[in-house]
Formats: sequence, C-alpha cells, structure tokens
Amino acid sequence: MIFWLILSVVIFAILAWKRLDWAIMLTIALLPVYLLRFKIFGLPTTWLEIMIWLCVVAWLIKNWRNLSAALKYNWRAKKIFCPYPWSWEITALLAITLIALAVNNFAWSALGVWRAYFLEPILFYLLVVNVVGRERMLDKIIWPLSWSALAVSAVAWYQQFVDLKFLNPVWSLMGRATSIFEYSNAVGLYLAPIIILLVGWLLATERRAGLKHKNWQLVYLSLVIIVSLGAIVFARSDGALLGLAAALFIFGLLANKKIAVITATLAVCAGLTVYFTPALKLYVGDQLALKNLSGEIRKLQWKETWKMLNQGGRWFWGAGLDGYQAAIKPYHQEGLFFNKDRDPDFKQKTIASADYRATHWQPVEIYKYPHNIWLNFWSELGLLGMLLFVWLLLKYFYFGVKNFWRLPAKQSERYVVLGVTAAMITVIIHGWVDVPYFKNDLAVLFWLFLAMMGLINFKNKNSPR
Repeated sequence: MIFWLILSVVIFAILAWKRLDWAIMLTIALLPVYLLRFKIFGLPTTWLEIMIWLCVVAWLIKNWRNLSAALKYNWRAKKIFCPYPWSWEITALLAITLIALAVNNFAWSALGVWRAYFLEPILFYLLVVNVVGRERMLDKIIWPLSWSALAVSAVAWYQQFVDLKFLNPVWSLMGRATSIFEYSNAVGLYLAPIIILLVGWLLATERRAGLKHKNWQLVYLSLVIIVSLGAIVFARSDGALLGLAAALFIFGLLANKKIAVITATLAVCAGLTVYFTPALKLYVGDQLALKNLSGEIRKLQWKETWKMLNQGGRWFWGAGLDGYQAAIKPYHQEGLFFNKDRDPDFKQKTIASADYRATHWQPVEIYKYPHNIWLNFWSELGLLGMLLFVWLLLKYFYFGVKNFWRLPAKQSERYVVLGVTAAMITVIIHGWVDVPYFKNDLAVLFWLFLAMMGLINFKNKNSPR
C-alpha cells in the first residue's frame, strides 16, 4: 500500500511539474477521490488533498521569482496583471474562517475542516484562474467535470441494474444507489450542477462553427447528461431533482425563443399532469411542503439550530468551525412522532396509546450540519460568514446576468454563461434541505464555478490592469 502511494505521488508530481494544466485537469476529473483517506505521519489526509498540494507546490516553485505578484494578481500575459476575481471576498472569507477557528478554540478537527473546505479549495481556485485562465478558458474545466460525472454515474447505473450492494451494502437496504459515495444524496449534490453546466456546454458546442469532431462531442455530452440524470433518479435525491428542474426551467426560458416555447409547454404539461394525478399531486405536495419524514427531520433540525443561534453570542459568532454538533446537543430532540399513515386522529392516538407512540416514533441523530445552506454557513462561520456567502452569490448572479445580456443572442458563449449561472441555482435550491458546500469535492466544485464566472466576466470586460 505504501509503495503504491509513494509511486502515485511521484508520478503525479512529475506530471504537475511537466504539465501543470494536465495535472489540474486530472484533479478536477478526480474530485471524488477525497474518499481515499489515510494518514501521513499521523496527519489525516486524502488523495484529493495530496493532488491539490502537489499542484500548488509546482506552481509556487515555477513562480518563486515573482511570488509576491503571483499571489496578488492573475497573470494573463507577460507584464500584464489583473486582480483575481473575488479577491477581497477571498481575503474576507479567510479572515472570517480564522475567527471561526478561534470560536472553536482551534480544535484539531476544526483545523482539518478549515484546510479541506476553505484553504485548499481557494488555493486550487487561484491555480485554475492562473493556469487554465490563460488559454481555452473553460474547456479545461468543463471537460474534466464531464469525465468525472460519467464515471460517478456509471457506478450508480451498475448498482441499479447489477448489484445494489456494490461499494455500499448498508444504503442498499433503502433501495437507493450511492455510486462511489457514502450516502445517496451525495450523488445529486455532485451531479446536478454539473448536468446544467453540460447542458449549456452542449448548446454552445452545437452553435460553434468549424469545430473538429463536433458530432462526436454532441453525442458524448448528451450521453453524460442522460446517464447523470439517471444516476440522480437511482439515488432518489429529490432535492437535487427539484433544483435541477428549476434550473432547467429558467435556463430554457432564457436560452432562445424556440427552447423557451418548448420549456413553457413542457412545464404546463407537467403541472397539469401533477394536478390531475392524485397520487402524484400528493407526493409533490409533500415534497414541497416538507411533510415527508425527511422534511419533518429537516424542520426539526432548523428549529433546534435557531434555538442554538439565539443563545448568548452565537447569533453573531456561530458555533465555530466543526462546532455545530457540540453546540446543538443541549437543544437536540432525540426523535419525533411521524404520521406515516396519514391518520387524521394522529395526535389523539399518540397521546392515548403507548403502543401507537412506539410504532410512530422516529429517532433523529445529531447531524454534522443543519442541512440548510444559510444555516450551514451561519452556524459554522457566524453571521458575517453567512452574509459574505450571500454577497458572493449575489455578485455571482450579477456577473451571470450582465454577461448573458451583453452577448449577442446567437453567440455560442451565451449558453455557456447561462449554464454556469443556472448551475448555481441547483446548488441553492438543493441547499435549502442539504449541505451543498461542506464536503471536500463540493467545496472545490463551488470554487470552480466561481473561477469560471470570474474568467467569463474578465474576458467580456476585457480591461486587464
């Protein structure tokens, strides 16, 4: 094991030194390898972290003579510099995360969270903007993401049709595919934003003239989108499907007149189908109103989190990095009574019968995060961290809308901008009931979207300093 680890590190280090852009592309394609965990001299790490640090070290050594400038500016060409996109936001975020570390007394586990979810993704973002941003813009980001999505989806399809117990026999008892991940919702969290990104890339590719192997690219992208969507269905990730549906609806209305008509027609047909199908109407209503078991658990989590945040100074400081579970414990309710049978006399029977209570009691564990995108950041980084995250999203969508309307209607890049913008919509909507950032691959993916939007805005602005 140690021999193969050392050999892999040496090979990747050579690749990073010889072709840093290829090493970055390979890292993007292998984001889920954070699941390969081990210790080096007692320090917990993952293969994804090793790849990121090898790329960072290679870049720093290559730029050591102008290191101060390289860390402050994005090198677009010789002697031409421009500040990194989101530069002051990054500085503020790192300062806030250090405060969040202090709130949790710089606990060892908190330092691990800070390193994996903030420091390393931001360093990788700087690499992407510098190295990938010099040429071909987004090609070297989107194609590796498509390879990753295809591989993740292929495992989910294998589980669905061959062996559901493959890699994760525990979750197979629930009849849900997990692909290579540790739980089913991780499939949707990872694939949904990539799908909408690839939809934009597909339409842009179709519009590009003189593109080599254009038909094969269109077939490949269509295949990845279809199998990725199937993987989310097999994982039964309702939040991801809802976020993807909303993003596709907005994408379709804005893409062009023809697609807008098709989108509106499909939306009306889907709405009528749901309305006139009682079972489907009930199911969709429960999902949207959070009346199913998962929704009831989420609402209980949010209620507990709100109580925790309203005690002492936590409304401002939060619980600190990796401090949520300890902070929420005094406010945690061990379970809830769930009306799984839709019994109209549920409350009376729960009060009157011990046997009835026993059959309708649902234990609830203390989760690592509140499972709401705003509460996640509020509890981890405090009020300032949550507000900064809101600012990042507002600025992201401002850049997306501005660049979308700036481009001519028939220009292929318009679909790319729309895809990058709509991808964040899936993150936000799914994030209402889940954790779309605080995971190694998702944190890097989030900063990849910021890098893409920053590069798009810089290119269209075309005013480097």
